Amino acid sequence: MNDVKISCTVTKVISVLLMLVPAGCAVFGQQNAVEMEKLLTASGFEMRLADTADKLAQLKELPQRKLIAKDWGGKVRYVYVDASNCKCAYVGDEEAYEQFQELARKKQIAEEDRRAAERDQTTDTDVGGWRFNQSW
Repeated sequence: MNDVKISCTVTKVISVLLMLVPAGCAVFGQQNAVEMEKLLTASGFEMRLADTADKLAQLKELPQRKLIAKDWGGKVRYVYVDASNCKCAYVGDEEAYEQFQELARKKQIAEEDRRAAERDQTTDTDVGGWRFNQSW
């Protein structure tokens, strides 16, 4: 009898966890999209809203949440599409794309530095004879 109760409890816990995973992935995906959109805006990309059903349908045909190069009238434009959240496209030229790459590189370096600092952080550090702790 106890084995049956334990089995049912384990099954319920697993079921709840399986339901939470997609929600967590969706939140993480939205957070990444927001970060990407901030970088694009800071780089000089223009946001264009899909303010009609036809425009939204066109957005849905393009790769979602990926920066792609498109040839528009002999000029290369870079496009990032999000038809589900903002229902918009970010469009930039070569200059905006180069600025985006630079900002993304700087963001990555800053993130790596932050992780290294967290990894190396201790509560009590000896630096050149000085003792630093949390009371400083």
